[in-house]
Amino acid sequence: MGEVIQMAGLPLELHVEADGEQAWELFTKAEQDPGAPRPHLLLLDLNLPKVDGIALLRRLREREQWKTLPVMVITSSDAPEDRAEATALGASYFRKPANYEAFLQLGPILRTFLQENGLVPSDDSTAK
Repeated sequence: MGEVIQMAGLPLELHVEADGEQAWELFTKAEQDPGAPRPHLLLLDLNLPKVDGIALLRRLREREQWKTLPVMVITSSDAPEDRAEATALGASYFRKPANYEAFLQLGPILRTFLQENGLVPSDDSTAK
């Protein structure tokens, strides 16, 4: 993901957590400590150890401060039930392609997602 973000020239600071439990701790700390980093976006894999991605997303949506957090699920799963549940929880869904070169094409999709969520200016707003 870091390479995708860099290649697309996206102004994102990436924080990577090893598992769903550590990700939950990051969000909990952001709620409790005003000095802690506060995520503005979640790029979420469903196949996380300890707490899977859907369970993490459910927990986040139960908390008032994370109900509207933009979430893009980026996963190898193409299971209809995973897609349906992620969508029902307000997440966008992107199935990882099988090869690395195709994965790097995620940059423009991520840029559009960020623009739609007001996290980066749209291309139209910069052309005057």
